[in-house]
Parts: sequence; C-alpha cells; structure tokens
Amino acid sequence: MYFGTGYSNPYTDGRYPERYVAYSVAAWPDYADGGQYITRIDITDPAVTLYGLTAGSSFEEFDAVFRGMGYALHTLDDGFTVTHTAAKHGVSFIFQAVQGGGAVLSVSADISNRENICF
Repeated sequence: MYFGTGYSNPYTDGRYPERYVAYSVAAWPDYADGGQYITRIDITDPAVTLYGLTAGSSFEEFDAVFRGMGYALHTLDDGFTVTHTAAKHGVSFIFQAVQGGGAVLSVSADISNRENICF
C-alpha cells in the first residue's frame, strides 16, 4: 500500500493519518499473473472527490450516484460497520462507515485467484 503525496506514512509514523488517499498494489487480473497494478484506492480525505462523492457524503448520495449509472447496489450492516457497494464490469465502488468513527470511500478492481493461492 502506498500513500498519496502529502499524507503521513503509517509505516514510518506508527499510525494511519486521519485523512489520506492510499493505493493498494497487486497482481491483476489474477493473482497468479504477476505484475504490479493499482487494484484499490481508499479515500478518507473529504477534499478528494470521486464522481462528486467524498468520504463525508451520505449513503443516500452514494446510492443515487451509482444507481444512476446502472450499478448493482448491495448493503451490509453488521451492527458496527455499514458498507454500501456498487458493482459493475469487475469494478466495485465501496462506501464504508464505522459506528462512531470515520468513513472510507474506495474503488476496487476484481482480482481472480484461479490457482487458489493462499496469502
């Protein structure tokens, strides 16, 4: 995982910054294919927008944006974390809020695991 320019690095600072943009790198389209591709971006900085949404947006705003673009919407509420996911064509947009905490807006590319690699 790499953090965007201007955000403190939790690997040297010992904790995640309150606001950040982080890029996860993995093999793609399958873990067995190798290579290094940005496969996920996590955003907690409310100054950063994605389709007009920020980490400070509401679930209703998130759902309206992606419903309007024809994405399949799913909601999961485990009593501690609420997650709304919009998925289409191997790409998922995720908006997750922790009870009493902050929110994360993410975009993620699906990665298959045809060799059943264990991590």
